[in-house]
Amino acid sequence: MTVLNTLRRDVSGLARQVNALKEHTVSTAATINTLATFALTVKKPIPIIIQGSGEDFIASFLDANISATGDTTQEAFHNLCDILSAKFSLFESLPSNKLGKEPARQLAVMREFIGRD
Repeated sequence: MTVLNTLRRDVSGLARQVNALKEHTVSTAATINTLATFALTVKKPIPIIIQGSGEDFIASFLDANISATGDTTQEAFHNLCDILSAKFSLFESLPSNKLGKEPARQLAVMREFIGRD
Protein backbone atom coordinates (compact mmCIF):
# COMPACT_ATOMS: atom_id res chain seq x y z
CA MET A 1 0.00 0.00 0.00
CA THR A 2 1.35 3.40 -0.91
CA VAL A 3 1.76 6.19 1.57
CA LEU A 4 -0.97 8.17 -0.21
CA ASN A 5 -3.46 5.29 0.06
CA THR A 6 -2.62 4.87 3.74
CA LEU A 7 -3.22 8.57 4.35
CA ARG A 8 -6.53 8.45 2.46
CA ARG A 9 -7.67 5.46 4.52
CA ASP A 10 -6.66 7.17 7.78
CA VAL A 11 -8.37 10.46 6.86
CA SER A 12 -11.51 8.60 5.84
CA GLY A 13 -11.52 6.76 9.17
CA LEU A 14 -11.05 10.00 11.08
CA ALA A 15 -13.90 11.63 9.15
CA ARG A 16 -16.22 8.75 10.15
CA GLN A 17 -15.19 9.15 13.79
CA VAL A 18 -15.80 12.92 13.72
CA ASN A 19 -19.26 12.42 12.19
CA ALA A 20 -20.10 9.81 14.82
CA LEU A 21 -19.01 12.22 17.59
CA LYS A 22 -21.21 14.99 16.17
CA GLU A 23 -24.23 12.72 16.60
CA HIS A 24 -23.55 12.25 20.31
CA THR A 25 -24.64 15.04 22.61
CA VAL A 26 -22.37 15.59 25.57
CA SER A 27 -23.90 17.36 28.55
CA THR A 28 -21.99 19.21 31.23
CA ALA A 29 -23.53 20.27 34.52
CA ALA A 30 -22.48 23.69 35.80
CA THR A 31 -23.73 26.46 38.06
CA ILE A 32 -24.06 30.21 37.81
CA ASN A 33 -22.67 31.61 41.04
CA THR A 34 -22.67 35.33 40.30
CA LEU A 35 -24.58 37.87 38.25
CA ALA A 36 -22.75 40.84 39.77
CA THR A 37 -22.05 42.26 36.32
CA PHE A 38 -25.81 42.77 36.02
CA ALA A 39 -26.22 44.20 39.56
CA LEU A 40 -28.03 41.04 40.64
CA THR A 41 -27.34 38.67 43.52
CA VAL A 42 -27.37 34.91 43.20
CA LYS A 43 -29.18 33.64 46.32
CA LYS A 44 -28.19 30.05 45.65
CA PRO A 45 -26.21 28.51 42.77
CA ILE A 46 -28.26 28.30 39.57
CA PRO A 47 -27.99 24.76 38.11
CA ILE A 48 -27.48 24.70 34.35
CA ILE A 49 -26.69 22.17 31.66
CA ILE A 50 -24.42 22.91 28.69
CA GLN A 51 -24.80 20.64 25.66
CA GLY A 52 -23.10 20.45 22.31
CA SER A 53 -25.53 20.89 19.45
CA GLY A 54 -23.83 20.32 16.12
CA GLU A 55 -21.35 23.17 15.89
CA ASP A 56 -23.00 25.25 18.65
CA PHE A 57 -23.50 24.89 22.38
CA ILE A 58 -26.71 25.38 24.35
CA ALA A 59 -26.70 26.44 28.00
CA SER A 60 -30.02 25.82 29.76
CA PHE A 61 -31.56 26.66 33.12
CA LEU A 62 -34.09 23.85 32.89
CA ASP A 63 -36.17 24.79 35.95
CA ALA A 64 -37.04 28.15 34.35
CA ASN A 65 -37.07 26.84 30.76
CA ILE A 66 -34.52 29.44 29.64
CA SER A 67 -31.68 28.69 27.22
CA ALA A 68 -29.00 30.45 25.22
CA THR A 69 -26.62 29.37 22.49
CA GLY A 70 -23.02 30.17 21.70
CA ASP A 71 -20.12 29.10 19.53
CA THR A 72 -18.26 27.85 22.63
CA THR A 73 -19.34 26.57 26.04
CA GLN A 74 -18.11 29.82 27.60
CA GLU A 75 -20.10 31.94 25.14
CA ALA A 76 -23.26 29.88 25.74
CA PHE A 77 -22.72 30.26 29.51
CA HIS A 78 -22.26 34.04 29.29
CA ASN A 79 -25.21 34.42 26.90
CA LEU A 80 -27.41 32.51 29.37
CA CYS A 81 -26.32 34.85 32.19
CA ASP A 82 -27.21 37.80 29.97
CA ILE A 83 -30.64 36.40 29.02
CA LEU A 84 -31.44 35.41 32.61
CA SER A 85 -30.59 38.91 33.82
CA ALA A 86 -32.57 40.59 31.06
CA LYS A 87 -35.65 38.39 31.57
CA PHE A 88 -35.49 38.79 35.34
CA SER A 89 -35.28 42.58 35.07
CA LEU A 90 -38.04 42.78 32.47
CA PHE A 91 -40.44 40.42 34.22
CA GLU A 92 -39.78 42.05 37.57
CA SER A 93 -40.55 45.51 36.13
CA LEU A 94 -43.98 44.50 34.82
CA PRO A 95 -47.15 44.34 36.89
CA SER A 96 -48.00 40.72 37.68
CA ASN A 97 -51.29 40.99 35.77
CA LYS A 98 -49.29 41.84 32.62
CA LEU A 99 -47.25 38.64 32.73
CA GLY A 100 -48.54 35.56 30.99
CA LYS A 101 -48.67 32.19 32.70
CA GLU A 102 -45.22 31.02 31.57
CA PRO A 103 -43.38 34.33 32.25
CA ALA A 104 -45.00 34.44 35.70
CA ARG A 105 -43.80 30.88 36.38
CA GLN A 106 -40.32 31.71 35.08
CA LEU A 107 -40.14 34.79 37.32
CA ALA A 108 -41.22 32.75 40.36
CA VAL A 109 -38.45 30.21 39.65
CA MET A 110 -35.87 32.93 39.01
CA ARG A 111 -36.79 34.67 42.28
CA GLU A 112 -35.76 31.51 44.14
CA PHE A 113 -32.26 31.95 42.75
CA ILE A 114 -31.86 35.64 41.89
CA GLY A 115 -32.32 38.88 43.87
CA ARG A 116 -31.34 42.53 43.76
CA ASP A 117 -28.20 43.94 45.38
